[in-house]
Amino acid sequence: MSAGAWRGLLSSYVPVALDAARQPASTIGVLVSVANGASVVGSAVVARACYRRMVRAFVFATLATGVATGLVALAADAPWAAAALLAVSGLGAGALQTVGPAIAADSVHREERGEAIAAAGTFRAAALFAAPACP
Repeated sequence: MSAGAWRGLLSSYVPVALDAARQPASTIGVLVSVANGASVVGSAVVARACYRRMVRAFVFATLATGVATGLVALAADAPWAAAALLAVSGLGAGALQTVGPAIAADSVHREERGEAIAAAGTFRAAALFAAPACP
């Protein structure tokens, strides 16, 4: 759910917070791109992790994504600080997008893996939908 919530907030909360800090549209676009690029890197970094490291990565990535995304509003006046926070949140979200379904698949019997991955995707989609609507 954290990866879906991050994606939803990156598309809604982050641009609004940066706009409220009077950042120009071009800066907002670059900052969102930094987060998306970091997400790709985060996915690549954890792609070959063993199961034991995946669980640790999942916990760390969840904390990094949530805390860094939450702090963006406080750093919105300083583009470099916002970029650093968005990079951290993107790294975490990218890791979550990869590790979450992998943990779900490894947690069930072989014949149930498809259902586990589908369930993980369903929760991610629900969070993508719900997170921007939560006050």
